[in-house]
Amino acid sequence: MILRAALVISWALLIGAGPRGSAVNAAEAWTSCLYNNNPIPCRRSFLCSDAPCDRFTVEWNDGIHDTYTRVRDGAARNVGFYSDPRGGEWMLRGFAGSFGLVNQANGNTIIVGMSLEQCRNSSALGDLCSPRTTCPEGVIDQLNGLYRWRVQQMQQHNDRSQALTSQRQRFTPSLFGLLLKAMALTSADDGRFIDFDIFSNTQVETFGADVISCKQNDGSTIDAEVKVHVGLTGRSSGNARRLLYEMHQNNTDSWRINEITYLDHSDFALRAFLEELLQPPPQAD
Repeated sequence: MILRAALVISWALLIGAGPRGSAVNAAEAWTSCLYNNNPIPCRRSFLCSDAPCDRFTVEWNDGIHDTYTRVRDGAARNVGFYSDPRGGEWMLRGFAGSFGLVNQANGNTIIVGMSLEQCRNSSALGDLCSPRTTCPEGVIDQLNGLYRWRVQQMQQHNDRSQALTSQRQRFTPSLFGLLLKAMALTSADDGRFIDFDIFSNTQVETFGADVISCKQNDGSTIDAEVKVHVGLTGRSSGNARRLLYEMHQNNTDSWRINEITYLDHSDFALRAFLEELLQPPPQAD
């Protein structure tokens, strides 16, 4: 039997709010849940006498249950990280009273409070419950090549714009054009610039990346999820960042990067950020 583990907390508990002094250790009602897109009811029980509570049990209706303990906050208000009894780590994302989570080691996913149809069609957790497909070799080659270049380029400390030109063939022309213009901005001359690594959404070192899964959107578009390993002083932190690459297949059957979405931050995508950054600031009267 597959061992299931769930991470579920309310919005108030996720952000550390809510009344104190009230008991929160009663089992909640059974609700719709998904484990790797397979529907099975579950319920949670908080294991604290006061709120906010950082420890709870999730029970599935086939008898499987586990306890989870919060280990740290996420980068956004609706994100948190929990450990299970076997030392596994799960990232939780909340949406409108429902919750999704991803095992950081094996990519297993859990949705609490939604059916599969609701998750895919009417929530911000759709990337967690979308159908998974085998990644085409061309997609994997492009992304693996990008991160091999990125690791080497960080060690050489070359000019960002000049270094990026060698990777032109990995991007759609429209996204690459935005990147070149934005990379040329400086704080001294323009008052604005890209202040983070667009390939990890951090300001630290990149040590490599793994293509985790792919989702076919249509005949010529695939979303590829990438786990990026980052850290400082030559060592990975062990806390990978999750990026979603929208890959387009052109008329020569080559796969190109058309968009990057940063999954550890809600509603943060590269193209919209670049377009806003390139807008000239308003003129002073």
